[in-house]
Amino acid sequence: MIITQGHGICATECYRYTKSALVEQSTPAAFKIHDTLSRCTNVTFIDLDLDATQLGGDVTWFAPDDVAHVIAYRAYLATGAAAGSTRSAQVDSEVPAGSNNLKVFLPPETAVGSWTHFTVYARSSIGEQTTPSSELLSDSSASVTSVSFIDKDLDAWDLGGNVNWTAPVTDVDLVTHYLAYIAEPSVLFTKSRISLDVPVGTNFAQMLPEQPHSTYTRILVFTKSSLVEQSSPVIIPIVDWLPSYQFQGWARKSVKYLESSNIFEVGMLGLI
Repeated sequence: MIITQGHGICATECYRYTKSALVEQSTPAAFKIHDTLSRCTNVTFIDLDLDATQLGGDVTWFAPDDVAHVIAYRAYLATGAAAGSTRSAQVDSEVPAGSNNLKVFLPPETAVGSWTHFTVYARSSIGEQTTPSSELLSDSSASVTSVSFIDKDLDAWDLGGNVNWTAPVTDVDLVTHYLAYIAEPSVLFTKSRISLDVPVGTNFAQMLPEQPHSTYTRILVFTKSSLVEQSSPVIIPIVDWLPSYQFQGWARKSVKYLESSNIFEVGMLGLI
């Protein structure tokens, strides 16, 4: 016999009656009710996706004190901590009871949407518990600010110099590296690395001289956690500075520059 009904605060025994074709017996067999409570503790999630409104990372928890009837655990995103809250599809696979690694993995770039909690349920042989353990979601966001670049390679169509930035003002403790790229004006960010990963604590990347300007029009700076590089960088346009120069008896009187719009602005000309 399987009982899944709440027993209330006063029920301490269960009675079993037999019944003939004539009548139910008047003296039942009785047995004590032993209510099992198996709720996980210390549900923890650190969001290592550094883009706002996106989540990613491990959800961990501790096993209940009473695991006699627990065979597995399941985790979900949910709109609240209470039983009956709307929840997502199951996060990752269920975790067998007795595992030394009680965690599931939430892939990066998972949208926060209306989710507010992680919930973890224990499961027995007859089903999943109705009241979960939970953890309030915290969405990490760590982007650099004040990105700048001054081109110190004085050749036309060549770039060189430092890309500078200011460290994030939030969640910088989750940042392990910065990554800087030059990129084409494409939604997909066709891009090329400026340098190796820059460790946190250093706020510039060196672009070596004679980096071809080519069709690149933007500089992108990403933060990176121990899990993943963010997907939404900070973007600035490239400005390729050219010096005044002389040729064939003509002198250009002003500094020329090429902006990301690829417009070459010609200064005043004069005969030598």
